[in-house]
Amino acid sequence: MTDALGDRVSSNIGFVVLLIGFAIVPFAHTLPLAVVMVAFFSLGLSLVNATIPALLSANAPDNMRGTILGAASSLESVSGVFMPVLTTYVLQVSGVAPTVAITFGLTTAALIMGLAAMRHAPVAAVGDREISAGSGVHDTQPKICCAVKSTASTMRTMPASRSATAL
Repeated sequence: MTDALGDRVSSNIGFVVLLIGFAIVPFAHTLPLAVVMVAFFSLGLSLVNATIPALLSANAPDNMRGTILGAASSLESVSGVFMPVLTTYVLQVSGVAPTVAITFGLTTAALIMGLAAMRHAPVAAVGDREISAGSGVHDTQPKICCAVKSTASTMRTMPASRSATAL
């Protein structure tokens, strides 16, 4: 799906699917509705979790890419530990509706930020037509060239003592 639509569109679709899943939570008192809710969560999370690191990687400067992806991975891990505890506490104190409202609000904020980013995406000229970032048009250059460029730029930024050992 991300190949056809692009990462930004796919992540926004993922957020919409997650919002639908969150909207079903208060009504999921039966097994069929719980299965539908889990299906929406699974689809939405698979779209979001696949596209967000790709978007971060594509938009990060070369010299900061590892730091940004590492920070994103760390935040994801920390939220995976603390958010279930926090959510359980909010559920116990205030019930299902406020918890769903908070989660729905945060996911809506993420969707709005994604839509705003699409609106302000840079436009690049490809041949005689223009495409915007996230439109699904991808670089057709062989991946081996990208690896060579990446290795060459890494060697330029490494101290001389490390560049010989990197090869």
